[in-house]
Amino acid sequence: MDQIISTSYILKRFGLFVLIYVGLALTFTFTPLKKWHNGYFASIITPLHNTFNPSTYAIFKKENSTDRVHYGIAISLFDKKNHGSKWNNKRYRKNARPEVIKYPNLHPLVLLPSLLIISLFMVTPINWKRKLLRSIVGVLIFYLVLVFYFSYVFELTLHKGQFSIDSFWDLIIRIFGADNVEAINLYAFLIWASLSGPVLFKKYSK
Repeated sequence: MDQIISTSYILKRFGLFVLIYVGLALTFTFTPLKKWHNGYFASIITPLHNTFNPSTYAIFKKENSTDRVHYGIAISLFDKKNHGSKWNNKRYRKNARPEVIKYPNLHPLVLLPSLLIISLFMVTPINWKRKLLRSIVGVLIFYLVLVFYFSYVFELTLHKGQFSIDSFWDLIIRIFGADNVEAINLYAFLIWASLSGPVLFKKYSK
């Protein structure tokens, strides 16, 4: 192994990571950026969720308010089982009333883990083209994981806290259904590790 990773090198990278992550986190405390993120996330997660989820339909919508109650995002939930074949009709879906509307705080649940992924790639010793590409891919994979996470939460919400594993889909969303921020951040870290690990191993094993 020609390249040896020293302790000082690791500490420098860690310090740089902290600076980038804290800097991005502070930058996104500004309300205009929060609103932009909510709209951006809603535009991606709505079709992504409704493409994969076979039982629940969800509409993520940005709100203009960012008060402590609504956090600037609203999620309208529909249980497809309650609508039957009528749900396939676009006009019917447009006029249907949601069973539940949720107002989650996306800042710790979505934004900060996304910034974690980006910050980790920014300090990963790979070229900038790979940093950018892997950051984008990493965040998109994270959004897909969030589809499973939200699907589990939505099932609990629509069925008053009851959840049963009746299909392979139920098993998948239960695995990713840890309802805490620590698990979400762990998913973000594992996504970074899975995308950067092979490149770093190849680089430092020569």
